Amino acid sequence: MKKILDIVPYAYLPFFSGGQKSIALFLDHLGHEAELTVAGTVTNDASHAKSYTLLPLLKTSFKRYLDPSLPGTFTHIVKEKGIDVDALEKILNRFGIGLSPSGKTRPFKNLATPTPTFDPDFDKRFGVQTLKCPAFDEAYEGLLLFSSLFFQDPDDNKNILDTTKGSTIEFYYPLGKLSEREQGACGKLMVSVFDYLTKHKLPRSSEIPEDYKERITHFSALHSSYPHNVFLSSILGKKPERVPSAAKGPDIYSMSYEDFMKHYYTEHLKRADFNYNKISQLLNVNYQTLVSRLKKHSVV
Repeated sequence: MKKILDIVPYAYLPFFSGGQKSIALFLDHLGHEAELTVAGTVTNDASHAKSYTLLPLLKTSFKRYLDPSLPGTFTHIVKEKGIDVDALEKILNRFGIGLSPSGKTRPFKNLATPTPTFDPDFDKRFGVQTLKCPAFDEAYEGLLLFSSLFFQDPDDNKNILDTTKGSTIEFYYPLGKLSEREQGACGKLMVSVFDYLTKHKLPRSSEIPEDYKERITHFSALHSSYPHNVFLSSILGKKPERVPSAAKGPDIYSMSYEDFMKHYYTEHLKRADFNYNKISQLLNVNYQTLVSRLKKHSVV
């Protein structure tokens, strides 16, 4: 069983918010799949960590990042427990979980890290040994596909599960990895997701192109037809145009009784296409009574 160290520099146990719940459940699941050690803050209640070891090593103030004793403490933990993998919190952040690291330095140069697939130069840039970890690779592929379908940037430092606005029109997932049948299904899914996000239904024969330049042309043309659409504007980096306010009707409160009744029956006539039988049904009066009222108020 793999031995994993995860550094969680904030309180999450017991959880009260959705973000705290997400990280708590993720770590609980990971604790059943591996021998997990979590270095957390002193404010966490370790009694809630059932499937892994929770160490209260970090203080609650911002100065916890400046604690000079931490490198030695973590090095001792790594050596004593024989840690195999450092679970990067940045990966979790891509799913809207946790916080992203502020720096690019790595304290353990000989520590294996599960990041080879999506960052082949990781070991050179950070001076660490990389380790093949299929579970993380598959998770990241799923992230790329999700980001591509929902017009989110997988490297954006925000919760990409918030799809009210898009952040990019790029398609990050390599469709060439899919079979021809799967590519067709993915194309239909793109259109379906686009309909959901924009609340604008595309024609059945429409296809959203994968190529970036073709996408610019495609979405720009759509935006010119629907300049008020918030989601279309957001993926193109534009501000949606304001929807023109509807023309104001007459002020019925300033009308005389006769003018109001004339306006009332005139509007009913227009909306019913001057069909007297239809108006009679709407107003729940018989035909002769309706004609009498129309004449009385000089509508006809």
